[in-house]
Amino acid sequence: MRDLNRYVRNSLRGAKYIFYIFTKGSFFEKRRKMKMISKLKEHYIICGLGRVGLEIAYELAANNIKFIVVDKADGPIEIAKQNNWLYIQRDASNDETLLEAKITEARGLFAALDTDSENVYVTLSAKSLNSSIFVVARATVHETINKLEKAGADRVVSPQIIGGRRMANMALQPSICDFLDTIMKIEENEIKLAEIEIKENSRIDGVSIREAGEKYRIEALIISVIEKGEKISVKKASGNTDMKHGHKIIAIGTGDQIKYLTDLATR
Repeated sequence: MRDLNRYVRNSLRGAKYIFYIFTKGSFFEKRRKMKMISKLKEHYIICGLGRVGLEIAYELAANNIKFIVVDKADGPIEIAKQNNWLYIQRDASNDETLLEAKITEARGLFAALDTDSENVYVTLSAKSLNSSIFVVARATVHETINKLEKAGADRVVSPQIIGGRRMANMALQPSICDFLDTIMKIEENEIKLAEIEIKENSRIDGVSIREAGEKYRIEALIISVIEKGEKISVKKASGNTDMKHGHKIIAIGTGDQIKYLTDLATR
């Protein structure tokens, strides 16, 4: 009987120790996650980790871009945990949730929830909390596109519309589609297409494309210069086009050429 009591006591101690280790580990893991979230800045927020949100997350992770996932369902959060992504398991439409995700410090937000009404609401909330945040929203039906734009979305994506146009273009201009796919891929390519923002007081702030090219021997081809808030233009930029801080330039070149141009635009 004594042996049985001793066995029971030892078993209880072992169970308590295992429970202590488990709860402590969980506690420290939560603290570590909260600390990392509190330090987020210039990051992206993915609202909804469904099929669209998951592809966004993979793309950002592959480019080493900081982001956090917001979803209230268990399945998506489990995927975030498996990939070691930062996450908040709450309703993305609540202001408190977006504030916890550091929306005031965020660079952009993806509204990729299951319903259009949720994406409209999240877009409104995001813009009310941070008017300068760049919002890309998903629209399931064509009629919602206008509502999302009115709500403040900077870009609206309809997977159905894009898919249809994409299929048509692949049939009509397959070589162009293949070329664009190749230069937009994450993997290392010899030729890259890049979007570069010109920072204030950088070396090419306030100079023309020709002047910058002659002075700094720029070899990347600058295709277009976009003013802040302006839609992209398909007109080719001329040598006399001025580049100023706040502008974005679209350029094509090798990895080294793009890196050099990026350095000129940021320092």
